[in-house]
Amino acid sequence: MKFQWSRTRALLVGVALIVVTNAVVLAGVAYNRSGEPEAVLQLSERELGLRNWSWPANENSSIDLHLSWRVASDESWYRGLHWLQPAQLQELGFEISGNLKNDEEAQRLSRQPSRSAWLVLEHDGPTYQASLDRARKAVTKAERCAQINPGNQECEKELSAARERLDDEERTNSRLFVVDAGLDEDALRARYPDRQHYVLARGRLNVYVQGTPERLIAAVDEIDVNAIRVPYEYREIVEPFLEPEGYYQKREPRFAATVNFGRRFEPWIVDLKLLN
Repeated sequence: MKFQWSRTRALLVGVALIVVTNAVVLAGVAYNRSGEPEAVLQLSERELGLRNWSWPANENSSIDLHLSWRVASDESWYRGLHWLQPAQLQELGFEISGNLKNDEEAQRLSRQPSRSAWLVLEHDGPTYQASLDRARKAVTKAERCAQINPGNQECEKELSAARERLDDEERTNSRLFVVDAGLDEDALRARYPDRQHYVLARGRLNVYVQGTPERLIAAVDEIDVNAIRVPYEYREIVEPFLEPEGYYQKREPRFAATVNFGRRFEPWIVDLKLLN
């Protein structure tokens, strides 16, 4: 005899699935937030960008903040972890053998599947200070060029650009950097024990060939820590900033938040306030 679902039975099963799913999710949240947090970072809008693209037309009324991060490098390496050595790439699961000067071999190595890894993020630490120092030295170098060559348009143009980059670095750019990667989270935490400035997050890396001489470079493809939900009690602080226009405008941070990272390395906001 052919089994047939009644409408009532199908409804009950559907409700049961929703209840079980919600219970699992809530249990995961409770576990993540139990005990001492894995790390506690004091972030501002420089690191927590407003994420709601189509506000106020978006049907989803929640407000998420986007974790804005950078890579410890100069501008020529887009998300490239150029400081990872070949042995480290091999430990992460990438094949590194091949003649990088050969286009076919370089393409073969660059087409490797991405690999999952633990990433270390540093907030407002030595890497940010080094980035500030580079920006200041660039201004000094450009000023010297302008002084030696008065009226030189190239020198003036470079000086203007260097000053703008320094201003961005001092006031608006994210201070959160990816500074290391590996497969053993315990070893990475032992290497970076400061839980007020360093946090671990899962992510994925891919590789590509670049440079002269050619090198195999790992790049951050994505980080699992992406959107951080604004708790209801703090909505009124950030809601006035959800303008549909000017999303990409540079501005000094308007709010700051205390963000805990839990046992599953998932973040949540425990405090959020306006900045003067």
